[in-house]
Amino acid sequence: MYKIEIRLASRKGFHTPAEAKKYYGRYSRQGFTVHWWNSPNLVRDSDHNNIVNYILGKASRGEGSVNYVLSNTKITLLVSPDNVAWASQRGNPTTISCEFSPHLNAEGYKKAGWLINELEGRYGRTLQLYKHSDWFQTQCPGTLDPRRMRAEANKWKSGGYNPKPVPKPVPKPVPQPVSLVDDWTLWKEGAVSYVCNKQPTHLWNFDSNTWNMNSVKQFNKGDRINIAGSAKNTKLGSTYYVTGYSFSKKTPTGFNPADLDIYVPPRPTPKPPVKPTVPPVPKPEPVPSTPTKDEEQDQRLKVLEEALKTLQEAYNKIIAWITSFNKEIK
Repeated sequence: MYKIEIRLASRKGFHTPAEAKKYYGRYSRQGFTVHWWNSPNLVRDSDHNNIVNYILGKASRGEGSVNYVLSNTKITLLVSPDNVAWASQRGNPTTISCEFSPHLNAEGYKKAGWLINELEGRYGRTLQLYKHSDWFQTQCPGTLDPRRMRAEANKWKSGGYNPKPVPKPVPKPVPQPVSLVDDWTLWKEGAVSYVCNKQPTHLWNFDSNTWNMNSVKQFNKGDRINIAGSAKNTKLGSTYYVTGYSFSKKTPTGFNPADLDIYVPPRPTPKPPVKPTVPPVPKPEPVPSTPTKDEEQDQRLKVLEEALKTLQEAYNKIIAWITSFNKEIK
């Protein structure tokens, strides 16, 4: 419940369990020794931090230490309760030590009891409470009352300070609304396709005792809806068309039959007939005529004449060249 401030003392100011056994010859955590800071007329409860700083200084010089410092406002840990602080002389190796404000009030004693109970839970035993004067001739812890601390620790242990759980209020049963929808009918012919004829067309929650129904969803004019059956509002005496989903869940959402028309699929537009393609009739190639014997003889004579003409032209060119050559020689 309470937060513990941690300000650890120097290693020079306490013993570990092993060191305590070697130094004192024994070690245990069977008790809790109560100290006070000083006489009430010399210190105030608000001196908590000053006391902590003073003890930390002593530990740094190897002069002493304490496990806890406790006031009405907070708790500070200086030496782990497993280690042996130097505050209680003969009680050091067997008890945990705590320096208390001499001005402890009801809250301070409550804190002391809480700390003792926490330590008893840690070590699994009831800790014997000692005064510092049980170990050493001193006036410490003065007016502090260990018996009151024990009573507070026992109260923590018994659950006296644990807040009792507040019983949860039993909720009153909420009366379930009586449905006004009945006469659910699934069409034997199966789902029928309808088309919305209004803009918008509403899907109504028709479980209502008035005509002022809530629109669950809106559809556009021309939207197709598959209707599987119908249901009736017994209060209003009106029938509504429902989808297969609404029918299977018995969800009272449906369409006003006046808002739907049976869907008529459009007739397909016939395609014009395709005229067959007539392949062109190939023209017959002309058959070459067979030449007669006279035609063959005329053809040969014509070829011969052309050959003679070519030879004559070549002869004339040779004669012309010779004549020209002779002239050049002379």
